[in-house]
Amino acid sequence: MTAYLIKSALCLALMYGFYYVFLRNRKIYTFNRFFLIFSLLFSAVVPLLKLRLSFKLPINLDALVFANTSGIAVQNGNLPNQYVSEGSTVNPIWIVYLLVAAILFLRFVVNLYRIVRQVAKSETVSHGEFKLVLIDEQMLPYSFFKYIFLNRADYMEGAIEKDLIRHEQAHGRQWHSLDILLVELARIGFWFNPFIWFLGRAVQLNHEYLADEAVLSNQDLSTYQKVLLQVVFRNNSIYLASKFTYSFIKKRLIMMQKKNFRSSTLRKLMTLPLVIFLGLLVVQAQIVPKIETKPSTTKVTKNKKYVVDKNGHKVWVSTKKFTAPVMHRSKAVSKRNRKPKGKKVKYTVKFSEPRIVSDSASTNSVSTKK
Repeated sequence: MTAYLIKSALCLALMYGFYYVFLRNRKIYTFNRFFLIFSLLFSAVVPLLKLRLSFKLPINLDALVFANTSGIAVQNGNLPNQYVSEGSTVNPIWIVYLLVAAILFLRFVVNLYRIVRQVAKSETVSHGEFKLVLIDEQMLPYSFFKYIFLNRADYMEGAIEKDLIRHEQAHGRQWHSLDILLVELARIGFWFNPFIWFLGRAVQLNHEYLADEAVLSNQDLSTYQKVLLQVVFRNNSIYLASKFTYSFIKKRLIMMQKKNFRSSTLRKLMTLPLVIFLGLLVVQAQIVPKIETKPSTTKVTKNKKYVVDKNGHKVWVSTKKFTAPVMHRSKAVSKRNRKPKGKKVKYTVKFSEPRIVSDSASTNSVSTKK
């Protein structure tokens, strides 16, 4: 588990680093959206795969994985035996990890509940394929799937610009809330990785670019920019919803004035070798040789039996008590040649248990003596 989390974090760091350097400031919003979501899924799934490779990569990612600051390398998520004590208890690092993950999951559930409760208790107005949720709180428009949340008084007075509503409709049509839910779930499991937070912010900002692009398809650039500049920042408490923030507005205004570059196509193609190399680097290639074994067979005759081992040889075994002659030399040893020295002594040994007496296929090689 430890090796999986570290590999996934390294994979996400490399993918986000590529996005930040080569794709972040390019007007390829749709491609960037799917690349960011793909990076998230790629980092979560690929470390779990096991493939057979016919070649070896020059970099071994397992050798770069460490479990602690003492520099003890971990292979496949396990410490060497000499570093594991028999009376060891649960690692406190895992306790902290699970505690923080539980808190983030609780926050996620609470915010979903708040949205559902807000829709249930508030007045809703049909607006084409969307539903406008009118609430009494003073806030800016925000959306969650097909629901657009608006201030009741501003809506009744017509004080809400139509461009802002079109902006939120673009979020709903492109299912941006689904991306946000996926990112929030990933944050629960990989909260310790700072790049998951950077990626979540990049996903939200790219959503704003996509919504702005949809509005500008039917609106003048200067008029829409004036609308954004008139927006007063108010802190929406429901973080899962798409919303306006001053930190994004400046970047959005800059991106609106940028033009597409021919090099953007080349940057898209550069993602392919990155994904292939990173996938091969992270995947654990475990080639286990197949060992063909032949089942052993046993044939029993009168007072004798033989066993056929996996190599096909017959091993004869006697099933009755017998005595076998054994040649034995005395323990006297010559100092010159260190060979056994002395007379040969012949004696017999009685066995009460079955014993292998020959590995020959012929039964005549077994001599018994009553």
